[in-house]
Amino acid sequence: MINLSELSAAQTKLLEHLVHYYEYATLHCPPCLEPSPLLTQLEAFFAQSTHPCPVIRLNLGDVTQNCTPEAPNTYERAWRSELIRAYSHAGLPQVAAWESERNLEDLLLRLSDLSDQHELTFLLDVGDIPLWMQLGAAELSDLCTTLLHWLFSLNQVRFALILSYTPFQPSLALRYTLSVNDNPDFSALVGLSADELTHYYAAPLSAAAQRLQLTLKQLLAQLRTHYGGWRLSPRAPTKLYAPAALERFLSQTGPSTPHFAYNWPKASTTALQAVLAQNHPDMSTIEQILGGFMMLDPWPQPLTSTQGLIQFLVYQGYLAHRDSRYCYCPNHMAYSALNHALLTYAQAQGFIIIDVPPQ
Repeated sequence: MINLSELSAAQTKLLEHLVHYYEYATLHCPPCLEPSPLLTQLEAFFAQSTHPCPVIRLNLGDVTQNCTPEAPNTYERAWRSELIRAYSHAGLPQVAAWESERNLEDLLLRLSDLSDQHELTFLLDVGDIPLWMQLGAAELSDLCTTLLHWLFSLNQVRFALILSYTPFQPSLALRYTLSVNDNPDFSALVGLSADELTHYYAAPLSAAAQRLQLTLKQLLAQLRTHYGGWRLSPRAPTKLYAPAALERFLSQTGPSTPHFAYNWPKASTTALQAVLAQNHPDMSTIEQILGGFMMLDPWPQPLTSTQGLIQFLVYQGYLAHRDSRYCYCPNHMAYSALNHALLTYAQAQGFIIIDVPPQ
């Protein structure tokens, strides 16, 4: 059995530190680490605290991804509906009467008056919206800027976390926030270290090793090769395993032998296709990325540059920080997804590239 009570206690302590030290925070995390359970944990944390408060949880990334952008004002209508849903779910159902407001600004004005009557927590999952803003989605850029300015203007915010896959570009809208990525202690909120894996998952690891006829050391090496190796920042002290991927592997039951399955997020594949279409990397760049270690510029670069493409691949989890200057492909799951995407692009461009395993 997984030691859930001890794991939950450790997570709760981290959440207490997060909420204590931050008022407005941002966290960008590769989608392959599947970070949305963090928001569920925070929602439960505030519900069970000694001073519970309404939690406004906005899933703007999913809402935006399900829109058809060709229709006028599609995003704005979807965001207004999501705000109404989130406030209603938080126990403020009177907002349903405002769904007919003409635009987002009018709705936010109404919500400001209501929000100033309550101490609120905001949890925003914006997914790849920062990326689409960089790629020129003007409506999304306007909506996101409007929403963030509104959020920072509220008087009764207990805590706010903005979770994204790609970080926002430096802007006035985020001047009040602190990046959780800059504090390596919080890595455990979205990933597992090797020590945490062996401590909390001792029993299922032993069972899996027995079924695979491996020693525990051999199994851990296999898990590292398939599901480990990520860092949230160059300063992060430990490499992380993807918790959801590990859970899926260790939960395999029955007479068949456990296998190392890959569930690479569709959102990452879609995002990479969009970036490749704008970046147009040449054959040497693709071979460099597939072949081994790469230099990583510490400052944000445009997506049309080679360094911008490499930074994007790090944000999406295809590559990972090796240290402050270099990045590399962290594991077989990431390399399999990256290899397929880049070779598909290369083939469409008429390039001839030899598939080289990562160094």
